[in-house]
Amino acid sequence: MTRTSIRWATTAGIALLCLVAGALAAEPRLRELGVTGLVERFDGFRAVAGLAFGLPGVFVLAQRPASRVGLLMAAVGAAQAVGVALSAYGLLGINDRGLPGDDWAMWLSNWLWMPAYLAVPALFPLIFPDGRLPSRRWRPVAALALAGIAVNTADWAWRPVTVVDIAGLYPPGYTGVLAGLPPFPPALRVAGIACAAVAAALAVASLAVRYRRASLAARTQSVPPAAGDQGAFPAAGGQGAFPAAGGPGALPAAGGQGVHAPASDRRPSPTGGDQGDLQAVSDRGVSLAASERRAQEAERRQLQWVLAAALVTAVLLAAGQVLPVGGPLLVALTPVPLPVAVAIAVVAHRLWDLDLLLSRALAFAGVSALLLAAYAVAVFALGRVVGATAGAALAAFAVHPLYARARAKANQLVYGDRDDPGQTLRRLGARLAGAEPPGRLLDRMAAELARSLRVHHVAVEESGVIVARWGEPGADAEAVPLHHAGEQVGTLLVGERLRPADRARLAELAPHLAVAVHAHRLDADLERSHRRLLAARQEERDRLMYELHDGLGPTLAALALHIDKGRRLVDTDPAQAKELLGDLASRTRSTVDTVRAIVHDLAPPPLDELGLTGALAELGNTFAGHLTVELDAPPDLPELPAAVELAAYRITAEALTNAARHARATLCTVRLRAHDDLELTVDDDGAGVGSPARRGFGLTSMRRRAEELNGTFDLVTGGAGTSVRVLIPLSPGGSGAGFGSGPGPSPGSGPLRPAGARPSRENARLPRDDAR
Repeated sequence: MTRTSIRWATTAGIALLCLVAGALAAEPRLRELGVTGLVERFDGFRAVAGLAFGLPGVFVLAQRPASRVGLLMAAVGAAQAVGVALSAYGLLGINDRGLPGDDWAMWLSNWLWMPAYLAVPALFPLIFPDGRLPSRRWRPVAALALAGIAVNTADWAWRPVTVVDIAGLYPPGYTGVLAGLPPFPPALRVAGIACAAVAAALAVASLAVRYRRASLAARTQSVPPAAGDQGAFPAAGGQGAFPAAGGPGALPAAGGQGVHAPASDRRPSPTGGDQGDLQAVSDRGVSLAASERRAQEAERRQLQWVLAAALVTAVLLAAGQVLPVGGPLLVALTPVPLPVAVAIAVVAHRLWDLDLLLSRALAFAGVSALLLAAYAVAVFALGRVVGATAGAALAAFAVHPLYARARAKANQLVYGDRDDPGQTLRRLGARLAGAEPPGRLLDRMAAELARSLRVHHVAVEESGVIVARWGEPGADAEAVPLHHAGEQVGTLLVGERLRPADRARLAELAPHLAVAVHAHRLDADLERSHRRLLAARQEERDRLMYELHDGLGPTLAALALHIDKGRRLVDTDPAQAKELLGDLASRTRSTVDTVRAIVHDLAPPPLDELGLTGALAELGNTFAGHLTVELDAPPDLPELPAAVELAAYRITAEALTNAARHARATLCTVRLRAHDDLELTVDDDGAGVGSPARRGFGLTSMRRRAEELNGTFDLVTGGAGTSVRVLIPLSPGGSGAGFGSGPGPSPGSGPLRPAGARPSRENARLPRDDAR
């Protein structure tokens, strides 16, 4: 809702008021001319209908220009207001001195009310509340209504003045502009009345159909309250459903969009992996179902009010025709119930988001009225002292400072701190300085921004997901990108059309909000990394338990049994005992090798002894006779985190194994470079890797090791060989995916040491056989 639309709506509303007020102001003069009963018999109804439908319709169009319901209400109100004004003008002309075009004004006023009168019962119920028909099967009813309106309008436009003068308003002998025309075909007149009556009855029946459909949907879409409501972020006013935009020209009857839980209320799955994501998808689906159920319930309540208004209108109309006293007053009030029901749907059930518009309009009009009253009092007081002209000038000079301050206050009431972005910045800065979790911080900042700018909806979107929301979205939304450190981290959605100046102010506020979004992303990444680290640790524990329990445990138990047997044979059969001890020595050495293999899998000893460059050189020597390995590494390789060294070693070992076993390569080149990232390339001259479907666990393991450290893994293969390319960031400024977003521990964790140097402290390990 922009200032231009508010001004347009205010101007249109004042125009309607002027038309009706001008027509009613002519009533005393018409009574002096002998024209009585105009207001009581006819123009009172038209004046009430013009204001009752016109003012709400204008404000609906100001908020939603494509609204068919708003367009119909505004058209009905305008036709009735213009008709009553033309009637007063024409009657003054033909009964007094004569006015330009009074005959044509009188002719227009005689039939202009008819389409507005019939559109209310025949068309309005068909398209309420979303601006569309209930279904395609109702198109013939709409066509019947349009035909009935057209025929009845033509009938009244065709009638001569002597027939139309039901209240005796014209002077004797007045014939009007269409005297002498043949009578309107009676059969066509009857057909028009029948079409309008049938269409009106069916239109009211369409409301009942909508009501029944909404009631059934609200009952059948049952969602468990705990699943549907848990994590749902309540909108302003306490409702969890948010209105969704309908089709072209449609108005949202109620909620329809999904309800997103704020990030602060989401709980990660303790097992890590995709279970948390599946749970989030499940919660979102349940939330959408709950939102749809609430939407149907809201639409049902809206229709209840309109159905009740239709019943009250029928009762008023019937009573006005029957009661001998007060009948004209009751007929004049018949246009009121339906707009009142629409107003209740607006305020109580969030139809069209007009409560915000009405509050803005009332605030602006109230401050303007106070300014006008102050100016009038000042002119009157000063005019009695210094004269009218000088008093007006002095009043303008005296009231102008008050006007400027009051106008600024009015703008603040209506538009918040849009003209003072510094105030909003201070409030957002205070939020950032607070010790709140990032998810809750985003929710608070969205609410603060909405209150400061006086908009009905603010949302923050990150990677296509709403992570914070305040208020209920409407059909219009402005998207402001949020950038941090040269990267778009999210999008700020504001549920209102904004002026270029407002967009510029939001662009000033966006960097501060982007900091909070970036913090939220880091917090979420840290949570994911923590979950996956816990899962990886548990997986490693399970593997070690399997190795020790199912592998090493039975071997040691068997050794213990053989030792007991050898102890018993020492005295009775020394030769057999000696043979058994030799077998035990061989088995013990094999067990030591098994333990060493387990320790080697945890932390390869060459890395501790030789550093990454030396360990890779030794690794290449193990393939001698099968594969020639060339190592290209700088002698001054910088300090590397232990986790990065281990990942590079394991990836190289797997790549060399694949080249020797599967690709039948004869030459393999390993290149190492380290700046902001560790660049590892392993190229071979083999036959290449097979199709993706045939690639095994080794490639998956290499990719996982790189991604655990926020790195990238690329495999280029073909007939000329295979190239494995790995990039692992060494600092937050590296070109990798960024710290905190990967599933594993941070590459900066653990001790650093030069890649080619020995550690200062040797790890405890089992002795080698040759050191016994």
